[in-house]
Amino acid sequence: MRKRVVFWDMDGVLVPTEPLRARAHVETVRRLGGSVPETFYLEIGGAGRAHEVVRAMFMCAGGIIKVPTEEYALVFQDYFRQSLCGILPNHGILELLSVLWTRSRLIGVVSSSSAEEVNFILQESRLDRFGFFGAVVTGDDVTNKKPAPDAYLLALAKLGIEAEHSVVIEDSESGIKAAVATGLPVIALRHDYNADQDFSRASRVITTLEGVEEILERFVC
Repeated sequence: MRKRVVFWDMDGVLVPTEPLRARAHVETVRRLGGSVPETFYLEIGGAGRAHEVVRAMFMCAGGIIKVPTEEYALVFQDYFRQSLCGILPNHGILELLSVLWTRSRLIGVVSSSSAEEVNFILQESRLDRFGFFGAVVTGDDVTNKKPAPDAYLLALAKLGIEAEHSVVIEDSESGIKAAVATGLPVIALRHDYNADQDFSRASRVITTLEGVEEILERFVC
């Protein structure tokens, strides 16, 4: 039987981390002596962007550009990790992964976040305890992060899968661009933190994960 795979972005798709990430940046700027609006993460379309890019924008807007990036990173990680303790997966995710697993679908995670952060979030959400994931690709594994296709190309190589037998669930414009550049069809999840992002390249746009297992089957049947 030919192998089929479903690739999942992590932040915002598997786990609802975007509000926590936004709050962590605002709080980091505050602790380092600056100030940014509570809505700044939304204003810059922070969802799906590499941490380094978002950090630079917060530091500039917050007036703390002279603060060493290493110091910002330490403060951010301390606050963000505390907020992640006990975080639960998005509603219905465990059931979805279980259904895919019983249907013999391979499952991969492709994220721009660091390996340390991805592993921590998967552990805290307990998503790593079920053996669902055949491959996990992080921002540390590639030279160029999303929207470059590198991460998805690596994920396909790790699983020995061709793009035509795969589908991606993403929630950011950069992630969609990365997947499409790899030749992968994309189901895009719309939510409050990506409302203004361009999803025109996605094959399908959804606003809930309810019933998505049947949609997935149309792409990887």
